[in-house]
Amino acid sequence: MHWAAVYGEVETCAYLIEQGAEVNAPGGSRHSTPLQCAGRYGHLEAVDLLIRKGAKPRLVDADGYSCVYAVTRSSNYWALLYVLLQPDVPVNDWDKKRRSPLHWAAYQGDEESVAILLKLGADPNAVAQDGLTPLHLAAYDGNKDCIAMLLEAGADLTAKYRDETAGEMVRGRGPPTGSEVCT
Repeated sequence: MHWAAVYGEVETCAYLIEQGAEVNAPGGSRHSTPLQCAGRYGHLEAVDLLIRKGAKPRLVDADGYSCVYAVTRSSNYWALLYVLLQPDVPVNDWDKKRRSPLHWAAYQGDEESVAILLKLGADPNAVAQDGLTPLHLAAYDGNKDCIAMLLEAGADLTAKYRDETAGEMVRGRGPPTGSEVCT
């Protein structure tokens, strides 16, 4: 079922569920659920089917990523909105490094997802374990619209990552470097 979910094969997923396949079974090296697999590629119809058949959006994979992360990374804002409107799915969800979906959307420069997440109450000042905020990551990407949305939502220009404030990064004094940024 994981492969069917990855490729958005809704009919195949439905058939496998009818044959007794477990919708919340972890699989692969990440121990992802079929819902996380469908979400990662933004397959809204497969996400819908799996949730209707009992898939749990709050389950996390081996990296601590829930379905909200998967759909955020896909940049399919319809799938993101659909998942966030499910009961008990928090907009301020945290992975193992205490990064939120808003961190991911800002890092990707995904304006639509940033707007949705902020509209639904995502914290623009969420601080990850390493000190990065969504504003730091938007500055890293250089997406002026994401930066503007975060600032309008109250993002703190004085938040520091290492010895540099988000405001300094926004003004171009340099982004975070190294593989530690959203990997």
